[in-house]
Amino acid sequence: MIEHSIRDSRAVKGVLLATVILLAMICFTIYRILDIGFFARLRLEIYAELVLTGLLILRCYPKYTYSLSSKYILVTKKGLFGSTTHKVFYNEVFGLTRYKAQLGGSFIKFRRTFRVNSALDGRDIWVLAYTFPKKKGSENRRMYMKMSEEFLLALNKKLPNSAKAIV
Repeated sequence: MIEHSIRDSRAVKGVLLATVILLAMICFTIYRILDIGFFARLRLEIYAELVLTGLLILRCYPKYTYSLSSKYILVTKKGLFGSTTHKVFYNEVFGLTRYKAQLGGSFIKFRRTFRVNSALDGRDIWVLAYTFPKKKGSENRRMYMKMSEEFLLALNKKLPNSAKAIV
């Protein structure tokens, strides 16, 4: 089964509006630099505006594909600077739950967190917790994903009993 990230049209309009506002702010800052002639005073302001615009575009642009095979889930991110793939075997998964702000608070420590969900997708966030084997031991990792109910049910069927989500 294959699932693609979706984009909510209201969210797209909001991001476009925010990007236009940030670009207008950058243009106004450049105008002030040319008018005043002091680049040193406005350097931090233009840097902050460029960083915010870049972060907004980098967070909202990528498209995600989730696919289920017989042994693993494959997550592919296609962004501005190429693509990234994550492969998680079902036997490594130890939890699938809805996102909570303090998931696992004090008793589970995650070494790495991957956000493989579009900021423009209006669906609920699910957290896939798994153990990643390394040369010396293993580490706990988690993935933030947004998926449909059908995909969630199909994934739930393939997971071990201890890791099944309550839908």
